[in-house]
Amino acid sequence: MEKKSVKGYVMEVTPKAAELAREYTGCIVPLTSIVVCEGSFYLIFGSNEPVYAHINDPDQVTALSIAMGKTVSDKMIEFVVGKTMDIIRNPVGHSGIKCKKWQLAWLAH
Repeated sequence: MEKKSVKGYVMEVTPKAAELAREYTGCIVPLTSIVVCEGSFYLIFGSNEPVYAHINDPDQVTALSIAMGKTVSDKMIEFVVGKTMDIIRNPVGHSGIKCKKWQLAWLAH
């Protein structure tokens, strides 16, 4: 999988957004961060061994946007995404973190 550099803004995690994120991804790990960029969202789950999911379905993006309201941070996060999400610059958290891409198949184990 080709890696690409992405920049986005961190959004506030609301209870409704966390509920939708779990519904859309099936991830059982708590939602810790939401990054908005270019009409899509990157969802980061967990903190010790974080995983990520990418949401770009227009209906899901709209529902998540409504669930979060207008609580955009003015802090830009920068990362490289492919099989992993490598956080390069994060003014609101830790940099240098690698997140694996969430796979629903992991629940079978």
